[in-house]
Amino acid sequence: MSISLTVLPLRVLHHIQRTYAPSVFETCLHYLFHCFWASPGINLTRPENMVKALAEVPVGFKGGEISIGTERLFNGEDVKALMAAAASQEVKDVLKATTQEAPERGAFGAPWLWATNSAGEAEPFFGGDRFHFIYKFLDLPFQDVALLPPAGQEKQEEVLKL
Repeated sequence: MSISLTVLPLRVLHHIQRTYAPSVFETCLHYLFHCFWASPGINLTRPENMVKALAEVPVGFKGGEISIGTERLFNGEDVKALMAAAASQEVKDVLKATTQEAPERGAFGAPWLWATNSAGEAEPFFGGDRFHFIYKFLDLPFQDVALLPPAGQEKQEEVLKL
């Protein structure tokens, strides 16, 4: 259960989002998701694991790549500064405010996403099965789900034709 207490990763990510270029935030977000969800899964709630993960973020990581080079996004001093910022009252307050904003906007569960499109229109989306609606709202290219015949049905039909 303790692995689901994501306060530390969220504080770090909020600080990065506020102080670095969007590409740095996105790279770090992708890498931390990879660390958390890919086997064997790293408990990022432990400061020593977060320090190690931040020190290993590869430049340009987009998710899924095992190794894409040796250049790292953050140096040792950067990692120390990120961890110090995550412990600061300012970043704690930012996370509290962001967390409070969700129920104020009507969030009642997770995942709850608030998307803003290129026209400046904002809409809430709830549920992991709604991503195609989000992609359409954001006018993003995507490949929709396609139904396939049940496994083995093609072979059964071939046998029936004989």
